[in-house]
Amino acid sequence: MRERDCIFFVLAHHKHYSDVLRSTGLIPRLAERYRIVVLTPHYDATRARERALFQHPAVTYQKLLPRAPRWWRISERYLRTFFVRELDYLAGVRIYDYGRYVNHLGHRLLATVGGLLPSRLLTAERMTRIESWLIPPARELRALISRHRPRLIVTATCGLEPLEAEAIITGRRLGIPTLAVDLNLDYPHYQSKRSRRTDYVSVWNPTMQREVEEYMHFPPERVRVTGCLRFDHYFTDEARGRLRSREAFLESKGLDPKQKTILWAATSSFFKHQRQLMQELLRARKSGELPEESNLLGRLHPGGYWEPYREFEGTPRVAIDFPGREPFYDPDRGDYTVEMDERDYANLTETLRYADVVMGVSTTLMLEAALFDKPSVAVGFPESMMDAYRSEPTCYFLSRGVMRLAKSPEELIRNLARYLHRPELDQEARLALARDYIPFTDGRTDERTAQWISEIAAHPPTHRHGS
Repeated sequence: MRERDCIFFVLAHHKHYSDVLRSTGLIPRLAERYRIVVLTPHYDATRARERALFQHPAVTYQKLLPRAPRWWRISERYLRTFFVRELDYLAGVRIYDYGRYVNHLGHRLLATVGGLLPSRLLTAERMTRIESWLIPPARELRALISRHRPRLIVTATCGLEPLEAEAIITGRRLGIPTLAVDLNLDYPHYQSKRSRRTDYVSVWNPTMQREVEEYMHFPPERVRVTGCLRFDHYFTDEARGRLRSREAFLESKGLDPKQKTILWAATSSFFKHQRQLMQELLRARKSGELPEESNLLGRLHPGGYWEPYREFEGTPRVAIDFPGREPFYDPDRGDYTVEMDERDYANLTETLRYADVVMGVSTTLMLEAALFDKPSVAVGFPESMMDAYRSEPTCYFLSRGVMRLAKSPEELIRNLARYLHRPELDQEARLALARDYIPFTDGRTDERTAQWISEIAAHPPTHRHGS
């Protein structure tokens, strides 16, 4: 009997474990036809069973560490940030890559030197070729490839994580196609210069397709609009019986189902004023500027910190929700992160479904609120927070009128109160944005992604760009 073809999944961050291994049926679908080898820095077979990852005779989990993690971080933080200049015309690049280093003398010097170079001299693709020349493939990875002979290497991103970078470059050297399947919505704007371009890529929508073709130089035939893996559960949770009623959900948080709910979707580290913001919301609720009996539900970002919210424990009609069941410390990133499971994803669906208005600092948040037809208010204060709204994706969302931008606490409270009173405001803009950016609402992104994987594995390219 002919041995099945093999697909490698190389994943390196817990949020991608959640998206690729937990939130969808991608791995189960592929296991019906292929041998699947999942390589991560955190999971071997025992750990995968303990953490209830999908088990199947055709699926193998193996722990694999990057060969040269320090080199990849140096390349990202210094060489690519300051010397790959081809996308300097993007506002997001100028803000994210250069704005955050203005107070560091060494970084300012690197930025000055890099600014003297022609913008097309050292492109992201040329930098990848230099890395390929400097860093030989890891011996353990090559041994695994020799043993399993994969037809395709699937990563989450285009090599942002060291293990992904090594897998992509090794694939290039050995002639094995690579595919990235879990890019963020704004990835082409913020991460293109740090990417090691895969042979193929999956994207959410036609806008994102144009962006990866323009900024990352993917040939159109190497890009497939499949949808968003992490959003699939929004469209399937109810049919699978995973959702509670509004009353049961709010009561489980200690909130009043009879009252309207304001959702504060907190960020991990970008916003530093969580305590002051919560105090302002409570003051406005007490004064009557917001409905006195309204619920305040804070949802921390995966990897966010509980400490700023500790003093609000026990406050009537206030709940702080921490996603994920077990925080992990990632020494390579020097931070905590969490991995979401099926129950966590259902909780997120309930959170957005039963909130009445959403506030936060995130382009993706605006889209998720629009998907559930929820009014949203963006926090644009203090002034340093306005950088979050000057990049091209966020400016475009704002120009479409899908949300209100609050530049002061007073403006935030007024907009929240207005939306609570008239939730139909901006509804047409919200629904139009959701249609444009989430073209698939069938919960079958995993099926389309599996089909894309099968097509590539069946017909590897005869010519691979960048090799």
